[in-house]
Amino acid sequence: MEKLSLRLREFTAQAHRQAEGADFVKKLFRGQFTDSEYIQYLWALREVYVEMEKWMEKQSQHPALSLVFFPELFRTQSLNQDLQAWAGTTEPEVPNHLQAEVDNYIHRLKELAENRPELIVAHAYVRYLGDLSGGEMLGRVLQARFGDRALNFYRYDFDDFEAKKNLYRERLDQIGEKWPDWIEEICQEAERAFDLNGALFQALSQGERRPSESAPLADGSNKLKSPMAPRPERA
Repeated sequence: MEKLSLRLREFTAQAHRQAEGADFVKKLFRGQFTDSEYIQYLWALREVYVEMEKWMEKQSQHPALSLVFFPELFRTQSLNQDLQAWAGTTEPEVPNHLQAEVDNYIHRLKELAENRPELIVAHAYVRYLGDLSGGEMLGRVLQARFGDRALNFYRYDFDDFEAKKNLYRERLDQIGEKWPDWIEEICQEAERAFDLNGALFQALSQGERRPSESAPLADGSNKLKSPMAPRPERA
């Protein structure tokens, strides 16, 4: 039986390449972005991590999720620190079309948490192993360019990234061994996670639209008074 970690890598290879080739990702690696663009990027990531990590904590005793429950990888706190430093607030205004894509992502995570929590493994795989690979490379690029700016998102309390990635893959393989019937579903969900991330990058590439160009909201409407969505206070 093929290991889940290998199957995930093979199954998502094309979606992974597409996400890595997104215009906004290229802009990040070149360090060619405005403060506003980077703040929107941090905000979008923070919203995704808040939702994913909320459910991972609530489901930390789930037999599958418990195997990939690594609080030292959680990014919500570091993203809030970076947002505060770059934007002066953890709740900046963002364009409505970006808000819509973030809402789609969050809706999917909530849907899984309530019905198929084991499939959150796929989203954790995409985000956390991505953070420890391409994210770590991006962190070095940004550190060289913006050494005096807050870059907490790319910093961890451990140094051996390869050891952590290998441990994570071992835990994924344990999940595949214990629940082989889930392998294809987890792979399909991981591909969907890459697509959701790709949609975020696409929205980030579009900047601030005029109201008439805004993407439809969840209710199907696009009648917006402003292209910027006000940020509600968190509970």
